[in-house]
Amino acid sequence: MKRQLFPILALMLLSWWSWKPLVSRGFFPIHDDTQVARVVEMGRALRSGQFPVRWVADLGYGYGYPLYNFYGPLPYYLGGFFYLLGLDPLVSTKLMFGAGIILAAFSMYFLVAPTAGRLGGIVAALFYLYAPYHAVQVYVRGAVGELWGFGFLPLLLWALPNAKKPTANRTVLVGLGLAGVILSHTILGFVATTALFLAIVLARIFPLEKFRLEAVGFARKTTISLILGLALSSFFWLPAITEMPYTSVVGQIGPTADFRDHFVCLGQLWNSAWGYGGSTSGCLDGMSFKLGKLQLVIAGFSVLFWLIGRKKLSLPKAHFIYGLVISVGSIFLMTPWSQPVWELIPLAGYIQYPWRFLTFTALGLAVLGGAFMLVLPHKVLRLLVASVLGLGILYYNGKLFQPQFIYERATQSWEAPPELKYRISRISDEYLPSELLRPASEKEIVTEVTAPISGGSVQLDFDIGWSSKLAVESESTQEIKVLRAYFPGWRYWVNGKEVSPRVAGGLPYLTVSPGENVVEIQFRNTPVRTIGNLISVLCLIFLGWFYGKKSLS
Repeated sequence: MKRQLFPILALMLLSWWSWKPLVSRGFFPIHDDTQVARVVEMGRALRSGQFPVRWVADLGYGYGYPLYNFYGPLPYYLGGFFYLLGLDPLVSTKLMFGAGIILAAFSMYFLVAPTAGRLGGIVAALFYLYAPYHAVQVYVRGAVGELWGFGFLPLLLWALPNAKKPTANRTVLVGLGLAGVILSHTILGFVATTALFLAIVLARIFPLEKFRLEAVGFARKTTISLILGLALSSFFWLPAITEMPYTSVVGQIGPTADFRDHFVCLGQLWNSAWGYGGSTSGCLDGMSFKLGKLQLVIAGFSVLFWLIGRKKLSLPKAHFIYGLVISVGSIFLMTPWSQPVWELIPLAGYIQYPWRFLTFTALGLAVLGGAFMLVLPHKVLRLLVASVLGLGILYYNGKLFQPQFIYERATQSWEAPPELKYRISRISDEYLPSELLRPASEKEIVTEVTAPISGGSVQLDFDIGWSSKLAVESESTQEIKVLRAYFPGWRYWVNGKEVSPRVAGGLPYLTVSPGENVVEIQFRNTPVRTIGNLISVLCLIFLGWFYGKKSLS
């Protein structure tokens, strides 16, 4: 580990320009302007004792909805934890962003360094860290889930045949990486899972040994990694898949997110104007899709020199082949030429934007950039070239890691009910039932657990978002409208007896009797959530037993 101390310190220093804007006062405009609110909601849910967090109480116009039942929760657990400790909501959000940025650099370094050396690892890490699309994720789109998924993706490449034989630790690392991607960003998780599955199938059909690649136990161990990653994250993806029909997410995938309108023109990958706008049909988008000229040039030289000198220098094949395949394959999937392939992919509509594969292209180019150190014959030359490349990437791409502008807001405004229950809820309300009527103005947001009743009164005993208790005094038998969006998992009791509500317009109605009534509502696990939780817990117990056994032996 001492040998890695200098590279770690160097990467921390060289990463400064990627997260420098996060240490300034204020925040910056991003496409997904919900991040601070989601951190606040996660922190409040954790404080209330909910775990794993699924339901958020304030979003959805105050009706609440199961955001983290469907939306990758992992980054927000970190941000919410900082908020739970008492940190400012904006500071907590910036720490969440910063952790995702740094994760990418170190995961790439530790992938490439064992084969290409410490200099190769640093070059690969810088190429990955300062990929233009990485800047887009942070300072243009504010896509925290993709940002963290970007950081976990290099761990998946430990599954690929390498110069060294796969070990149990590698198998577990790949599984952890897959779980990290799934729990960070659902769509990237779907793509990564599909890619690993296809790699296993192709390895069975076309044994890698025929291509003179080290492939000892590749298919078997990668299958174990795939199962491990899916098991660890099953508490999230299993309910997300089965319970999605209860939301209006499917209805959101319409003309504005049709993948046919968001292919990338080939020239945009070489150079496209930097902007803070969105994606449109054609070649004049408001955001940049460039890959980085330095990354492309060095990747090209890396492959060329490897092809020329691979026999003479006895260079390892792994990083060159996989970097090339990932880069070319993901570029193809971003261009209009791949439309027939997209139309054959099941559930392709959920991916929405072909340019999401910029993440994978950046991955492949970074691996090739690090492998470039292997084609240089002398240590001094490698040090010189690595220094030039490092300075070059900082000069050309470091300036991209800047927001459009900085603005300041009072801390309490991020947590205010109008902010959470109306402004942010209007941005993202797809996890509400489709039939629930959305408020037309801020005056219509929900501030109580139930609607007022006639001929009686409602007194709140306690309300922690996912669990509430009320005392209802009624002059007659009547229904009370509970102002919590109906979703599987909500359970209701009237005077200690569990009842089934009448559901209308996405809201539950409970019948109370004349006199005093005690009404309780709780958001609990459905059978599929219980199964998912159990699988994840058993997997964690197994890993603890496995490593405990290894340490004892």
